[in-house]
Amino acid sequence: MFKFLSPTIRKIFLTKLINPEFIPLIPPRDLWVNPKDTFQHFFRWPTEYRILLSIFAGLRNNSSVFEIGCNHGRTALGLVEVIDHSGSYIGIDLSKKHILFAQRHLNKVNPSMEFIHLDIQNSFYNPLGTLDSTTLEFPVSKESKDLIYAASVFTHLAPATVDRKSTRLNSSHA
Repeated sequence: MFKFLSPTIRKIFLTKLINPEFIPLIPPRDLWVNPKDTFQHFFRWPTEYRILLSIFAGLRNNSSVFEIGCNHGRTALGLVEVIDHSGSYIGIDLSKKHILFAQRHLNKVNPSMEFIHLDIQNSFYNPLGTLDSTTLEFPVSKESKDLIYAASVFTHLAPATVDRKSTRLNSSHA
C-alpha cells in the first residue's frame, strides 16, 4: 500500500505520523474516488471536511450526522475521533463495495458510525440499481439529525432528483 514511499520515509511516516490503528481504515486504491491520487491528496478530503464541518456546521462530539454519498467513508475517516458514543453518524451510498469496506473497518473503530447501502439506480455508478432516486426516501427522520451534508453528490444526480431532495432537506431545516 505504501510502496510509493521510500523505505526510510515509509518507516517514519507509519511510525511517527499515522497512528497504527488507523492503517486498516485506509481503503485499497481501487476504492478511492481517484485511484491515481497521491496519498496526501487522499488524506486531504477527510481533514478538510472535518475542519469545514466543525467551523461552518458546528460539528461536535455529540452531533447527529447524516452523510449522503459517503463512499468508503472518506469523510467519516476524518470524523472517527470526533463523533463519540453520545453522537451518531449514518452514511449512505449506492456502491455496495464501498459500504462494505466502511462497515468492516470504520464501524469497528467507532460503533457510533453506521453505513447503509441503498441500491439506487444511476446510469454511471450503479446501472443495475433497483431503487428510483426520484421517489426514494432517506432512511432517517427529519428530526433525528442535526447535521446533514452531501459532498459532491448533487452534481451526479438528475435535475428532478436534485429538486426533490433539496426541497426535502430544506423542509427538514437541515
